Amino acid sequence: VSSGYGMARKARSYLDHEEYAYLGFMYTLPEYRGKGINQRILRALQDWAKSMGLIELRLTVYEDNLPAVKAYEKAGFRKHIVEMRLREN
Repeated sequence: VSSGYGMARKARSYLDHEEYAYLGFMYTLPEYRGKGINQRILRALQDWAKSMGLIELRLTVYEDNLPAVKAYEKAGFRKHIVEMRLREN
């Protein structure tokens, strides 16, 4: 129906915390979207992060995946870094 995982990762040395929670592989089958399942998984991962003493949560999402971006923003996530790349043929 839906999945997601969390893991602790080392933060950059210039940040004010040593580790953060990285949330990955968030996915909900299309027929189950819009039923609050993703939000429940996110809340569970937030609870896990808090229990681990992690004060920041991060995730990666493709900018054109608008339903996912909207769901994460609804959960309180905000865009932070823009990743850019150049592919030369």
